[in-house]
Amino acid sequence: MYTFFPERKLKDGFVIRGGELKHLRVRRIRIGEEIGVIHEGRIFRCILEEVSRESAFCRIIGELDIWRPRVKVSLIQSVTADLKTMDLIVQKATEIGISELTLLISERSFQKAEVIEKRKDRWSRIIREAMKQSNRPEPLDLRGPVYIDSISGDEELKLVFHRDTGSEDVSEVNVKGFRSFAVAVGPEGGFTDQEVEILKNKGFLPVRINTYILRSETAAIVAAGLIVSLGGP
Repeated sequence: MYTFFPERKLKDGFVIRGGELKHLRVRRIRIGEEIGVIHEGRIFRCILEEVSRESAFCRIIGELDIWRPRVKVSLIQSVTADLKTMDLIVQKATEIGISELTLLISERSFQKAEVIEKRKDRWSRIIREAMKQSNRPEPLDLRGPVYIDSISGDEELKLVFHRDTGSEDVSEVNVKGFRSFAVAVGPEGGFTDQEVEILKNKGFLPVRINTYILRSETAAIVAAGLIVSLGGP
């Protein structure tokens, strides 16, 4: 079943227009077929009843039972040198169930805050498409860019993924019982030792994943996915 965003809600259904109507046509959905509609944190089951040149109408017949993460995970991601790589991180963070993604400018990351800011419109579109693909009813909260000194938060457990000696194997960290997490992932080359010290002073625990050396985007997806899956009551 394909999923769409509506232009507006009526008493018994939704009106679909613009790019979403074009998407509906590309998918060759016919009158009488069932579609999903994302609206206000819920996904409704609908039957397509009318299609014109400018709009479509679908009638509500029920609501999907949606999986929701047991925990809130905030991913603090150093912006990769190649901004196209961030497209993948944004997409997968949405699909995995990350609550918010903070774009971090660190010593080895992409440095131009104004360029990152302009890119956020593109990432917001990627979030919407990932929501439709994964049946996620609520958007990923995209924040930043920020610098490492400005990182703050009241998460119950904060982790920085760092391969240096002194970091703890993440499999040995007890993540049960915590409901909120911050997960910091460095850029290509990782965080500097000084940056790790700053994060430690902010309450972050250095941890590592016992694998070969991972790209930043791989580390972000693996680290965040582990916490979403294993954390919680």
